[in-house]
Amino acid sequence: MVTRLEAESIIKKTDFPYKSELMDILFPSVRITAERCSISELPLGASRMGGVPDMPESLAWPVWNIPEDSTYRLNSSLSKGTVPLDLIAQINLRDLGGMVGAEDLPDRGWLYFFYATESQVWGFDPKDKGSSRVLYYNGPLGSLERRIPPRIAEEEYFSCLLQFSEDWTLPNDFNPYGKPLSHEESDNYSEMLEELSGDSEVRHRLLGFPWLIQNEMELECQLVSNGLYCGNSSGYQSEEAKALAEGAADWRLLMQIDSDEDNPGWMWGDGGSIYFWIKDQDLQAKNFENTWLILQCY
Repeated sequence: MVTRLEAESIIKKTDFPYKSELMDILFPSVRITAERCSISELPLGASRMGGVPDMPESLAWPVWNIPEDSTYRLNSSLSKGTVPLDLIAQINLRDLGGMVGAEDLPDRGWLYFFYATESQVWGFDPKDKGSSRVLYYNGPLGSLERRIPPRIAEEEYFSCLLQFSEDWTLPNDFNPYGKPLSHEESDNYSEMLEELSGDSEVRHRLLGFPWLIQNEMELECQLVSNGLYCGNSSGYQSEEAKALAEGAADWRLLMQIDSDEDNPGWMWGDGGSIYFWIKDQDLQAKNFENTWLILQCY
């Protein structure tokens, strides 16, 4: 959780040869800190993580219609193919007013992030479509109602009060001019990223560069959202993938939510994160219908 000046100071003092290049790609983000609380302590429409949403009746609760041949359905004990999604976060966009890093988000209304938390699908299968949703509502506060979940999840995910702060991010992988870093440079870069990220190992954020656990996800989002299976190399090596690959540059992080057992109670796989991705042109148009979620873990 650092300001631009603090981020620049961290870069300048590091023993790293590509400081000016890093200054050019510093990208703002909104860091999110969650603190467990009772849902009764949160006013109607307040930003929160976990718990239940405040949504107008006009917004239908999102559900995942699991395909008959979905790997998840075949390997689960679910007797029905329709699963209500669980609330991950509710963001009152007025809470972000004027914040560096939030300029590309709408300046008012609410964003609701949902996911099938019981399934914890990874997002590499086109059949995972619908297992996550992002809803946007821009209307009066008076139209909101505290909605009761259609089902109670097997685990209870606690409601959390959210605080937002300015943050500045760099990519986990940095290859200046197409050249890999030396071992020493790579170590220096990793140390700098850790310092930029701060003391907390929990990294919830809106926008900015993601904190990667495995590989970059932009190409995966592009391919799987266009119907290619990415659970192995077949989708990546197909002729269709070659034609689609250019569009990977359109994808950007919308929200990253880490495992956080002390607050909402989430554990994604083995200490992993979930990442909501969106195309830049959709974000500029305030269209949140076509987001895609990927889970990564250790």
